[in-house]
Amino acid sequence: MTNFQFKYYSKTLVVFPLLGLFFIRVFDGFTRLILHIYANEEVLWNGYANLSEALWIAVLWLVHLAITFLVGMVLMTLSQSNRKVAISFASIITLHSVFNWLRLVRSDDGHLVLPVSLEQAWDSDLIPFLIYILIGIAGCALSYQLSKANRTALASNSSSIK
Repeated sequence: MTNFQFKYYSKTLVVFPLLGLFFIRVFDGFTRLILHIYANEEVLWNGYANLSEALWIAVLWLVHLAITFLVGMVLMTLSQSNRKVAISFASIITLHSVFNWLRLVRSDDGHLVLPVSLEQAWDSDLIPFLIYILIGIAGCALSYQLSKANRTALASNSSSIK
């Protein structure tokens, strides 16, 4: 692998997706801050189980979908609709969410407490984090499909003009 290829792949497969994750986390934190001020909910750094209304969880998920989709579209534009970038971005979002969930569910003595029922899975934020991961992957897939369809339409229009 040449130096140029290494720089290109490291930039498009690592740096751009990490910057996208950083942007998503910043906007997610801003949304949580607004909900904390507006709804007086303790959602700043706590999990979803602490929310009293399901509406606020839906708002957080919709914001996550919209921002993931928009960041994915920017990444697709920068990488000319590279499928590997979409997969890398979705993988980084997934690994970050799994890490956050594992950090959140540690008990006082440092052991991992696994849920055995749906109620425990919700209270331990397993189900909300899984939905959060699925929404992130859906946002990446939607941005890839839309950019691929746009690229195909542009290619067909440019060939019909000639």
